[in-house]
Amino acid sequence: MATIKDIAKITGFSVTTVSRALNDHYDVSQSTKEKIRVAAKQLGYSPNMIAKSLVQKKSSTIGFIVSNLTPTSIIDNFAFNIFMGSSSQANENMYEIILIQVESTMQKDKSFKQIMHERNLDGAIIQGFDKDSVFCKEAQNSNFPVVFIDLPLQSMYSTFISSNIRQALFSAFDYLRKLGHQEIGFVHGYTKAYITDLWIANYKDYLTENNLPFANKLILNGEYSNVTTYEKSKEFLINNPTMSAVFCASDIMAIGIIKGAEELGKKIPEDFSVLGFDNILLSEYFSPPISSISQSPFDFGKNAFDMLLQIINGETNKEPLVLNTKIIERNTTGKPKRGEK
Repeated sequence: MATIKDIAKITGFSVTTVSRALNDHYDVSQSTKEKIRVAAKQLGYSPNMIAKSLVQKKSSTIGFIVSNLTPTSIIDNFAFNIFMGSSSQANENMYEIILIQVESTMQKDKSFKQIMHERNLDGAIIQGFDKDSVFCKEAQNSNFPVVFIDLPLQSMYSTFISSNIRQALFSAFDYLRKLGHQEIGFVHGYTKAYITDLWIANYKDYLTENNLPFANKLILNGEYSNVTTYEKSKEFLINNPTMSAVFCASDIMAIGIIKGAEELGKKIPEDFSVLGFDNILLSEYFSPPISSISQSPFDFGKNAFDMLLQIINGETNKEPLVLNTKIIERNTTGKPKRGEK
């Protein structure tokens, strides 16, 4: 394997000059840098990244820390799609990104700072933790650059990015009501998540602002699981015989509702309309293709990395970013039968 000394030997420059040129120091001329880079390429030189990070005190590596990935969710999951967007943007900026799964047992054994120090990470994107997570509080109070996903935590070195949940929920119910649906169900995720509190709060705001009554029977906790939602769906639908549509706070839960409705003999959307959220890839290829509210997780991830890089480069007290969503109409929403003329 070629070394800096080998490059110095064939170029005639000192080891110090070669090292400074390869690290793009300002005090080395562009012509000298180019000669050294050409020689390095010819020799197949590859820098020792560990040594380089120790000298520069910068590893050009960040962590994507999650707590909710499962074997099935890897295929088509909002968190994983965010990771792919972040990874794409990281590579364009000559950064590496490490996916780190942190379960509750690991949180007890290792702190956020330990994880960051052990991997020599420059910063982290954090997703999928509960609102009261001690791990996230520690990350927020650290000096490491951090961007949280859907958790409103901020400090000098941390900020967050989220979808505009209020805009998404209001547009979802406005859309279904304009189709003619009057009794509309709402399926949310597990209640320990901050994002669920946000969904429920805005759902209640929507009812209040539109002079609509609150009915607890029209709400279902699907725990962000297609299996759980499916298992609860039949009783939910049977107990609400006049409910003609439902909005689900994830496409995964929408799949569970659709399966349950079809097993009860309901045709989608002729007898019952279902609107999801996330616009995951599977929603487009599911049968029938699911109408969904898109929050573009790949772009979400790219934005998260850009925000993190700005903090790494010294932009402290970074303002959070809230992204609007849009409805993607497919085959699971339509006018209710009673609305047809």
